Amino acid sequence: MKKISVVLICFLSFLVLSCHRAEPELDSWSVFTYEEYQGRLYASHFKDRVYIVLCGNFAGIEASLKLNHACTQEQFEIFKEKLVEAGCESRGEAEKPDVEGYPDLSQYLTFVFSSDELHDLWTQFGLEE
Repeated sequence: MKKISVVLICFLSFLVLSCHRAEPELDSWSVFTYEEYQGRLYASHFKDRVYIVLCGNFAGIEASLKLNHACTQEQFEIFKEKLVEAGCESRGEAEKPDVEGYPDLSQYLTFVFSSDELHDLWTQFGLEE
């Protein structure tokens, strides 16, 4: 009976891990530069979500951060306008983000931003109220 339990647990674990979805392949990204962080911001809209990749120098650390948030097409257009208002410069479109030389430190985002700070950020860019 123990053998069956172990096999069942292994099988269920495999199912859970195999059902994890990878990030979607997005067709095009809007590119913005942000001088304050000596970096670039990539944004793409897909199935009512905005996907963001931010590459830059954060307190002397070269890194990339990946974020996503619920977002309608209308909100995405407002989001891009607010980026320009905040000092970003639009650089057109790219096929995919260029993150070479910028290690992905997204997993540490919660150490840098509290949930209140993230909420304030999303509110500033029109994605939350």
